[in-house]
Amino acid sequence: MIALRGLLDSLLNIPEVNAQLAGLVSALATSYTAPDDDPLVGTRMPDLSLGSPDSRVSKLVRSGTFGYVDFIGDGAAQVTEGWKGRITVATGGDRTWAEDVSEVLVRPDGHIAWVRRENDLPDPAVREAGLTAWAGTPERAAVRR
Repeated sequence: MIALRGLLDSLLNIPEVNAQLAGLVSALATSYTAPDDDPLVGTRMPDLSLGSPDSRVSKLVRSGTFGYVDFIGDGAAQVTEGWKGRITVATGGDRTWAEDVSEVLVRPDGHIAWVRRENDLPDPAVREAGLTAWAGTPERAAVRR
């Protein structure tokens, strides 16, 4: 028992192990993935710094809305206009956790609902379908062609 206690003490001093165990104990490491989804879908969104000062992912979803982050600022966030009150938008932010992600929809519980990567074609119909699947039908046409 003393050897096990010593081993756990040593392991908990490793930041990666500590983070993994904390995620398991708190259920923050729980992932809700589907077979055809991007590997990030269903995982917990890191509490990243976003494009403006004092803007973080946790603040984006705090009010109970979905959070939509347009990391590259290509105007894709404009398509969320039909979901005002259901989706809160931020542009820019720290992409070091997944450098090829250009857009992400974060559920109110902090898990990733939908992702677009830079190598994906920016198809407005695919984006609208993803937003509609999670946040319901837009109040008016959300796709600008």
